Amino acid sequence: MNNKNSGHIDVRQFSSDKILKHIDRVDAWLKGENPYPVTVEIDMTNICNHRCPECSGWYFQDKGHDSLPLDLAMDTIRQIAKAGIRGLIFTGGGDPLCHPGTRDAVKLAHNLGLDIGFITNGSLINRETAALLLKCCRWIRVSLDAASSKTFEKIHGMDGDTFDKLLDNIRLLVKMKKEAKSNTTIGIGYLTSRHTKKEMIAASIICKKIGVDYLQFRPLQIHNNGRFEYHRTDGIEKEILKCLKYSKDGYNVLYSKHKYDMMKEKNFGRNYEKCYGQQFATVIAADARMFVCFGGETKMLIRHKNAIRYLPIRNLENIDLRGAECILNGEFFRIKSFFSRKCKKRGELITILMDNGVKLRVTLEHPIFTDEGIKEARELTGKEKLPFATKPFETNLGNYELGRFIGFYVSEGFMAERYITFSFNEKEKEYIIFLCDFIRKNFGASYSIYKKPQDHCIVIQVSDKSIESLIRTFVSGRTSNEKHLLSKCFSQSIDFRKGLIDGIYQGDADLKTNELHIGSKKLAKDVCCILATLGIPYSFRICNKGESYKVRTLKRPEEANLAGGGITKYEYLQDKSFLWVNIKKIIKPTFKRAKTKYKIDKKVYDIEIESPAHLFQLANGLIVHNCCHMRGNEKYCLGDLKKNTFEEIWNSKQRKKAVENIDFRDCVPLCRDNTFNQILWNIKQPREHVNFL
Repeated sequence: MNNKNSGHIDVRQFSSDKILKHIDRVDAWLKGENPYPVTVEIDMTNICNHRCPECSGWYFQDKGHDSLPLDLAMDTIRQIAKAGIRGLIFTGGGDPLCHPGTRDAVKLAHNLGLDIGFITNGSLINRETAALLLKCCRWIRVSLDAASSKTFEKIHGMDGDTFDKLLDNIRLLVKMKKEAKSNTTIGIGYLTSRHTKKEMIAASIICKKIGVDYLQFRPLQIHNNGRFEYHRTDGIEKEILKCLKYSKDGYNVLYSKHKYDMMKEKNFGRNYEKCYGQQFATVIAADARMFVCFGGETKMLIRHKNAIRYLPIRNLENIDLRGAECILNGEFFRIKSFFSRKCKKRGELITILMDNGVKLRVTLEHPIFTDEGIKEARELTGKEKLPFATKPFETNLGNYELGRFIGFYVSEGFMAERYITFSFNEKEKEYIIFLCDFIRKNFGASYSIYKKPQDHCIVIQVSDKSIESLIRTFVSGRTSNEKHLLSKCFSQSIDFRKGLIDGIYQGDADLKTNELHIGSKKLAKDVCCILATLGIPYSFRICNKGESYKVRTLKRPEEANLAGGGITKYEYLQDKSFLWVNIKKIIKPTFKRAKTKYKIDKKVYDIEIESPAHLFQLANGLIVHNCCHMRGNEKYCLGDLKKNTFEEIWNSKQRKKAVENIDFRDCVPLCRDNTFNQILWNIKQPREHVNFL
């Protein structure tokens, strides 16, 4: 079962030509048969106790969430052993040791004669676990990726104590291996990037002193808006050559040379046109049906090329999102990935109505951040609270006076062919004086002012192209029912946005109750989103059967517990970072063809943000959890082990179709299959002069 040459690692295990060791299966495949895979990876869980910013895994803390049920995992292992699979790798997803049943699964796989590999962050290894792994596994690889607590915190998102504990756990593994005279290979994984480059030599020395069998360098993979990229750090290979000098006395410093070479080549060295590797290796995810997305109308705030863009999430498909960031409670974080997919059936989205009038539409599997922890949308009971942002973000554009002027146009102005007209109540003298002074001082424009006694109002008219052009950069639409705010409003400073809100409210609101009545639903929602960027609580209500809309604000946090005007059941929890609002109603999909006021979505959208807590903020201020397509990209879902056996799935039309339609744009460029794919492609395709070696 275990390596015969204890103390001397066979580096060929990292070579791409190891596929030829399984020539019987390659031969069967060449004959048109459908041999079972050589290797299966199993994700016992998507839960992980580390917070690596670049990881594409799921980050759920609830015990048992998105984990393979133990009875299903055990039955699956029996099935793959019966099918003649040769290697089983426990990986993730999350960390396999976060699943309470992983140890039992490892025992079973060992007893059934499977070769076992085990990949872990190492933080949960204890004496009992170490003894089991050393008895059952051919190899164990621990992810270190740093040589100091400072770098470890940056790469793994964990503090220095965790780093020290991890080193102690690796020492424990090495010590127990020697005591048990085990032949299990203990390796350390080290992902190279601009953050870890400086510590590669130090890591080589640390690992040698601890006594592991090898340290392996691989390039760190990052997700960039649906594309997979790598840190192309200059000088990495020079550092690797320095590290190789420490390979001696049974300790090896290794690196995936082919991956570093392919990073330099066009299309990452892919000289093949089809992926044949999926015939020989496959993955069992913790939840093969994990497809999480938002409805296309969901509004987002994106910082892109030094400007804030306010747009529906569906519009992100038309933007190059490299370098783009998404907001979370006053800060911006990089967008890691963005995907879309077609809805499988009518009414696929669940609708969550909040007590403040906000509506969220997501797929049933989407993770929802609640006061009771993270739940799938389908698991909500309606008794939970959801968080809203309380912190504003700042820019250096615009000022209060400009914002107030635009606000007055929104509330009291309209644009005719020749004039821009503002209309105020005759008692609103302060507003009239402000407007006239602003026009005169900033534009030097002339204006006319007259009184309409029958309406008790004062009318100001100005005809100036520069003023018209300025307004059009912030507001679209001429009349009250047509107006809505443009992205430019969201790119301005806090002072501008405060001025904008004051201008709108002073023109149209009941200032005693802070209630604003607007005829345009689009504009009402835009105002709510501006309030959210300032951290101001609000409520949104539909009035008169959709003929008008009411927005009420609370400008002081202590007012958050006041009832009336639709603002109720707000609550601050813990450090007041978020304002928690009750769920009012949950409308679950019925999948019937009955008439519904909710539109049928053709697509849903999946986004993942590189934020510390794996959260991000919608334009309306609602804090939501990251999406992540991970291995659950439906296009490549081979089947569901809850419904079919491994054998049925492997021989199914669904699997055949998924494998035949693999699109390299969805794949990791330097994936596990890449290297032996090239070998398989060369074998499969006829070549001239093949007999001349």
